[in-house]
Amino acid sequence: DESGHPGWEPRPLPAPELPPARAARLPKLLPHRFLEDAEASVWIDANYSVRCDLDRLVSEALNEAEIAFFAHPQRDCVYEEAEACVRLGKDDPELIAAQMARYRAAGYPAHNGLVAAGVVVRRNTLAVRAFCERWWSELEAGSHRDQLSAPYVVERTGVEYAVLGDDPWTSPRFDFRPHAGQGPAPRP
Repeated sequence: DESGHPGWEPRPLPAPELPPARAARLPKLLPHRFLEDAEASVWIDANYSVRCDLDRLVSEALNEAEIAFFAHPQRDCVYEEAEACVRLGKDDPELIAAQMARYRAAGYPAHNGLVAAGVVVRRNTLAVRAFCERWWSELEAGSHRDQLSAPYVVERTGVEYAVLGDDPWTSPRFDFRPHAGQGPAPRP
């Protein structure tokens, strides 16, 4: 098995006609469009290497929920994350500001949780598909920073998620290789 994980199959994807930052999120947010026959899927950002058994990860992560994320290790608020994204130049400040204004106008509360979406474990159910489609719609309407919209969509769809852990950067399940200016140095 070329993935190094028996029973798991990497699948190449067609190149969508989208800007690169958004194109990269198409399979991340909408895996059911590419993996229709899969019972579950695991998205792992390119800066992570797997150190665990994926079958066990799925089984444990989805024991009581249909989708799982890491908690964000630094913040618990989409509005604070939006400020950090602007400060770090992660996306267009006007786009981020408009998205956060829309969330405030909709009554979305501050400090309502924040996920780190570098690893997403999910079942292929109707509820998760609806969540993912709404998540993609939020990304299309706002910032490509998907963790800004994930908590909002969780609240709006009512999907319950499990927490994979408090810190994706130091999880024993993965090796994390930070992008420039992101997170701690990798483990030896």
